[in-house]
Amino acid sequence: MEIDSDISLILEKESIVFENLVIRTIKIYKEQKEIREVTQIQLLNWPDHVKPLDSYLIYHLIDFVDKGKTFGPVIVHCSAGNGRTGCFIAIYNIVQCLRLLKEVNQELQQNIKPFFSVFNICRRLREQRQGVISSSEQYKFVYEFAAAYSQKLFF
Repeated sequence: MEIDSDISLILEKESIVFENLVIRTIKIYKEQKEIREVTQIQLLNWPDHVKPLDSYLIYHLIDFVDKGKTFGPVIVHCSAGNGRTGCFIAIYNIVQCLRLLKEVNQELQQNIKPFFSVFNICRRLREQRQGVISSSEQYKFVYEFAAAYSQKLFF
């Protein structure tokens, strides 16, 4: 795909990892010289304004994003850039908090129970972008995911 007379995008690779999770490798060329390689991870079955149809895929999405961070910055975006995007970013932040707490527990050989505020994480995101986590169903999903993930890590 040609963007400009001297910038073009080439789809190098596309893999369907699970039924609804697609990974694409796209190379960006300027004046026929490669300047960047981008990995796009797309979750296909998450309709706007609702929770994902299969929350198990969110676990895999988190794993792929973790692996992708080693290559450079991660950009998260949905159609409007607030509902599903905010939901995933909130969940990802919560997962990072829980992982850090587990690490501290192992280091100190203690059993400190997880404590963080889902409300505050979502509020902080909304301070940065209006409409993040756009429905009560998505907000509830963030709480449910946090509870399920903490159960998986600590109990």
